[in-house]
Amino acid sequence: MILTTQPLFPTWEKGYSLEEIMNISEINNYTAESSLSMLDNQPDVMDITQMSMVLGVSTKTGYSLLNGGQIAYLKIGRSYRIPKSKLLDFLKSATVH
Repeated sequence: MILTTQPLFPTWEKGYSLEEIMNISEINNYTAESSLSMLDNQPDVMDITQMSMVLGVSTKTGYSLLNGGQIAYLKIGRSYRIPKSKLLDFLKSATVH
């Protein structure tokens, strides 16, 4: 186990006020509705980078969603292709916590 001296919440160490922290968390809060509107400008078939950008996640998390069977995809050679309709299905079926 590696111990670190980094603070768990670095934004608090930088002197942000509670109001600023709340604004940051609101900006980082993606909802299905905001993702659906982002899909208007996307191609009908996306690559992993485009899909991850729409969802607001890393490409590593994007690959996990695909390989975990949560989002249907096509594999062409070594490339993953995600139809927009399958991403919409995933967003509609996702639960909001």
